[in-house]
Amino acid sequence: PLPQPVTFLDCSFADGVGYHDHNPEVLTPRLDKLAREGAVMQRMYAYMWCSPSRAALMSGRFPHHVYQEGQGVASPDAGLPLEMTTLAERLRAVGYDAIQAGKWHLGFARRDYLPVHRGFNLGSFGYFGGAEDHLTQHCCTDGFCLQNSSGGTYSDMWLDERAARALNNTGRWGDDRWTAHVARALEGRDATGAAPLFAYLALGAAHAPLQAPDAELALYDARAYRDRRVYNAMMSWVDRSVGALVDAIA
Repeated sequence: PLPQPVTFLDCSFADGVGYHDHNPEVLTPRLDKLAREGAVMQRMYAYMWCSPSRAALMSGRFPHHVYQEGQGVASPDAGLPLEMTTLAERLRAVGYDAIQAGKWHLGFARRDYLPVHRGFNLGSFGYFGGAEDHLTQHCCTDGFCLQNSSGGTYSDMWLDERAARALNNTGRWGDDRWTAHVARALEGRDATGAAPLFAYLALGAAHAPLQAPDAELALYDARAYRDRRVYNAMMSWVDRSVGALVDAIA
């Protein structure tokens, strides 16, 4: 039998965050509260790069079994192999609905690799590549996205299978948009009749480029080393996003 309708949130992909990134100077009150009142996982396996790690999560396999190591996911038939069942597909098989938002980076050269064809029946909203400007949603101008791309012209922003034209570069931060998309899905569900929901939110923070909203930057001393200050602010931004989801299911 199906469990009572519950929401299974995967916010684990705060991109570019390592296991020991527990800097006491970073302000994360919502995450700290979840840790105090919940369970803290202290043993896990992850890859040093983002795409192989998310491929492992979605497939339940080690990264080197998912053909992600050193593979460009924009190439034809690159990404999470189609013969592998995703976590979303497994949950769909036992009655869950599934929604995805934020970073995908598991293949997009063919439609079959897109989230809506990998088990996410309620759709997806986000970007398919590895990184982008957090504010404009423009593609980065260098391979590791170490610089923002405010002068770029190519956008990586998609709603299900189509380009989200006119939705990008509106002055609203990407992670705020992905979080709001999932929060709306949570708030609109009937707790007495809806299927349980798997909501996969893959935040862009704290992946390069180093950018953060003014509200989070204001939490940290402007005299601090610039990159450290911005990175800390990005982690507080992650904290705000997680808090928004917790509020949506409260």
